[in-house]
Amino acid sequence: MKLTVPLWLGHLFLVGLFLFLSFLFAGVAWNFLPFLPVLALGIWRSPRPIGHILRLLPSGALKDRGVLRIVRALFFLSLGLGGWIFVAAFIGTGVQVLRPLPQEYAGFFEEVLTKLPLITAVLVVGVGAPIFEELLCRGLIAGDLLEEYSPVVALSFSALVFGFLHFNPWQGIPAFFTGIVLGVVYSRSKALLYPIWGHGIYNLGILGLSRLDFDGASYSQPTLQDLAFTGPGALLGLGIFLFGTRRFLRAVTDPKENLLLEGLEKNGL
Repeated sequence: MKLTVPLWLGHLFLVGLFLFLSFLFAGVAWNFLPFLPVLALGIWRSPRPIGHILRLLPSGALKDRGVLRIVRALFFLSLGLGGWIFVAAFIGTGVQVLRPLPQEYAGFFEEVLTKLPLITAVLVVGVGAPIFEELLCRGLIAGDLLEEYSPVVALSFSALVFGFLHFNPWQGIPAFFTGIVLGVVYSRSKALLYPIWGHGIYNLGILGLSRLDFDGASYSQPTLQDLAFTGPGALLGLGIFLFGTRRFLRAVTDPKENLLLEGLEKNGL
């Protein structure tokens, strides 16, 4: 009798393996080694072909003026995620107000954001992390779960994993909501290029804002006044995010399916 393991349970095992390997390699700074065996095992056990898991663009995407559609989609996705940065920063500030950041975490973030060479930070935060994290959380986990479960369940589970992999609530909670956004981007585009690109834009924006915020000064615990100060920026960012994301969905959605978007707009959604 063949033992059948639920898909979500198999991915939960992958998360546990990732955590164990991360602990094992904890002394190695900025390494992506834990991703490699986890991705290899996940791809091997996935019910989908490897080509579907690693697909950067939908088949035939470069035909019929496809390059222009891709460039347009990347532009509006950049605009949307650029706005989302301010929403996520507001969420992160709120988490720090409710649960102050311990000094050891504050020292770690300060050292990374102020002392790590800029080119290294860009390569690690803006290139390496988006590629490996999107391969795992969207290409493998979300992609597999979308085959068996509803988008709400699949994208929520992958976003929870994405948030949990940040190892702390100050990054993890904003990462969960960002994971929902990137999951929608992946499920609608059916390609990894867009969530990787969006993730990179988001990370680089957070890196830039953080460096400007520290500006060589020591970390200071945010207050309710700081949270109120960032509120208007978050509202503006939310508007930019909604505008950019809607235009992005138009660019990557099949023209026949754009009727759905038009119906949503007519109803004010």
